[in-house]
Amino acid sequence: MFGIIIKDLNSFLNSIIGFVVLIFNVILSGIFLWVLPGNFNIIESGISSMYNYFLFAPWIFIFLIPSISMSSLSEEYSNETFEILSTKPISSSHLILAKYFSCLIISVLMIIPSIFYIISLYFLTDPIGNIDIISIFGSYLGLLLLTSSYVSIGIFSSSITKYQIISFLIALFICFLLFIGIELLSTTFYSTNIHKFGIKYHYDSISRGVIDSRDLIYFFCVNYLFISLSIISIDYKK
Repeated sequence: MFGIIIKDLNSFLNSIIGFVVLIFNVILSGIFLWVLPGNFNIIESGISSMYNYFLFAPWIFIFLIPSISMSSLSEEYSNETFEILSTKPISSSHLILAKYFSCLIISVLMIIPSIFYIISLYFLTDPIGNIDIISIFGSYLGLLLLTSSYVSIGIFSSSITKYQIISFLIALFICFLLFIGIELLSTTFYSTNIHKFGIKYHYDSISRGVIDSRDLIYFFCVNYLFISLSIISIDYKK
């Protein structure tokens, strides 16, 4: 299991797409938050808060995480190396978890550079250090849970097809549906409960610094559901 994680990490980080994805995230978020004028610009807002980053990040990750996970199993199918993996003494669950954790580690690497935004805010505030660390911690926890859900969706999408572009599109659609699609349905039908099935509702709740067990259970269930579906998918292919 750990061998597969190391192999996938080396393969991604040594590839062009890995370099592009990581750099693209840093450049795009930096430009929107610090350079371009508008609602997302932290300096223009005049508020010592990371709120704009955590508002913006889920939308970037909707596209970037499917691009990270799309090759996790699809590439094994297309290169016909899945048959080799199937003969090795590793269970389907361990294989899926190895793919899941390798993609999750890469996704976390995209988040780490944002720490420099906190450092910048720390020294830009008057007085220095006047930032809400507790709220920022809650927002990071929410972003990590959201990221893990996107990854599990991406792994599932990659497990059902050998075509990476199809895997990407399926993951993109499901992530979009769960993040904002259910929220839009709730607005359309004026329901007070349907939005609670969406990722955005629980992500926003944790981002406010309120750590509710119901939100944690929700993200656990999303991860468990799509990881289980991925295991069923590769068992069927075996």
